[in-house]
Amino acid sequence: MKKLSFGFHQVVGRSKGKITSYQRGGGHQKRYRFVDFFRFLHGVEGKVLNIIHDPYRTSNLALIGYTNGLVSYMLAIDGIKVGDHYKTVITSKNTDFTQKGFTCRLGNVKVGLIVHNLEILPLNGGQLARSAGTGILLLKKYKDEGLVKLPSGKLMLVSLDCLCTIGNVSNIDHKLKSLKKAGRSRWLGIRPHVRGRAMNPVDHPHGGRTNGGIIPKTPWGRLAKGVPTRKKNKKSI
Repeated sequence: MKKLSFGFHQVVGRSKGKITSYQRGGGHQKRYRFVDFFRFLHGVEGKVLNIIHDPYRTSNLALIGYTNGLVSYMLAIDGIKVGDHYKTVITSKNTDFTQKGFTCRLGNVKVGLIVHNLEILPLNGGQLARSAGTGILLLKKYKDEGLVKLPSGKLMLVSLDCLCTIGNVSNIDHKLKSLKKAGRSRWLGIRPHVRGRAMNPVDHPHGGRTNGGIIPKTPWGRLAKGVPTRKKNKKSI
């Protein structure tokens, strides 16, 4: 679907010709595809028309054709096939959905099920568990919030009004993939990595062929280990 994608010229790793992000450059041409993370078509049934690979994501995408004539890309669910049905159901009733592929409020999901593409705040769009094979376990439901276990193992309270999709994200074997040769890294836009110790002192703080007593630093001289790097004002999820 050309109308749901666009291409752009990437100057990877450079700003005005100067390298600002190391070991990045080249790579195959890619088109960015618009993915529907908001799922505003409530109650409109859709059908999976195609399942495609997305070069910007680890998961596959499913092209959904709705009964009202609209089409959109969604994150493909593990086990989904062409011809399967997709639907977003928004209800405030105490109904527990268990059908894989249904999109609904977290409050309408049965405790113990795996969900993905979960919102952090209502109407903000799905932000959690969007990578290949990931899923979020719903552990418990309280009055207004649900206790979920993220893929990292972290426990988190999320509003029951947040939308999510039941099931795991597709391409569950992605973590087993091996590039096998340097050429595949170059196709992905990854250039060879050079150690700081192999450089000259003018290029890196580790440079100069000196051994021992080197405090790990970034190429710009900041301490690389043992110091907090998180921004003070950044909100925690």
